[in-house]
Amino acid sequence: MPTFIGSAAPRLWQTAETAMDFREAIAMYYDLSISGMAAEGKKDLPALDTFWRTTLPGLLRERQNEDKEKACWLTKAELVQVMKWKLTRGKMRPLMNLVQGNDPATVKRISKVALTAAQAGDIAGAITLMSGPELKGIGPATASAVLAAYRPELFPFMADEPTLIVLGESGGGKLKYNLAEYLKFQKAVVKKCNELDNAVKGKKNEISPGEPLTADEIGRALWCVSKAAALGKSFVERSVHTPLHLHPHPHPLTHPHLHTYIHPTYTDTDTHTHTHTHPPAPTHPHTHTHTQIYIYIYICKLPKDC
Repeated sequence: MPTFIGSAAPRLWQTAETAMDFREAIAMYYDLSISGMAAEGKKDLPALDTFWRTTLPGLLRERQNEDKEKACWLTKAELVQVMKWKLTRGKMRPLMNLVQGNDPATVKRISKVALTAAQAGDIAGAITLMSGPELKGIGPATASAVLAAYRPELFPFMADEPTLIVLGESGGGKLKYNLAEYLKFQKAVVKKCNELDNAVKGKKNEISPGEPLTADEIGRALWCVSKAAALGKSFVERSVHTPLHLHPHPHPLTHPHLHTYIHPTYTDTDTHTHTHTHPPAPTHPHTHTHTQIYIYIYICKLPKDC
């Protein structure tokens, strides 16, 4: 029975056993998804994404370290960049003019109070303050983008794809983008982080030793796996024969390693998963030998709504 790549993100959310499952998905698909979207016309997205993931968090940390009260804030220009990133990575909505119309002093004052609440771990307070009536064009989703750049361990960005996956049936298939919905999403994501971190306590993480999984990482993993499906064939052509280790840490004698390969030559309109068992692989780093299973995903003419 074929397995559709469109179901991979919900499956990742439901069956992930370690932080590595989410981190491997990010390593495999995040940059490729950004590049794929850029190739389809969103040329500013790579630079905007670098700003959101790297530049803005660095600016906020630097600002906080230099402030006597250890507070930080956004400038109006930075808030505009966050909105550009959000609209470019997601759906275009008529919000940019509203955000650009905000007063710089108001942006600094409100964001400072909101980030202070976030610093104290007040999830509802931080979202409410950042998305309040004093800042035009900023709702809970955009507020979560700002706060995810500041405290990624607590605030997942409320992108459509991960939010719908996490809320499942309780979301009804249509988002309201309100505070209650974000809090339900955030609580579930942080709970998943804690569950996975507790499950692997005392074990080494080969990618980020000792680093707990963050809410932002789960959100980005679910987003990019979903986006890989939406990009379809154009995505496949950028990711031929790239392995995804779905479960890199099971005991090698009892649980096989899974590897996913994208193959562009299949001509059906569906996506099929074929599993092949290979002979025992070379000696495992921990002196055990094991059987590797390779999963080949053939994608062509992938439906946009799969």
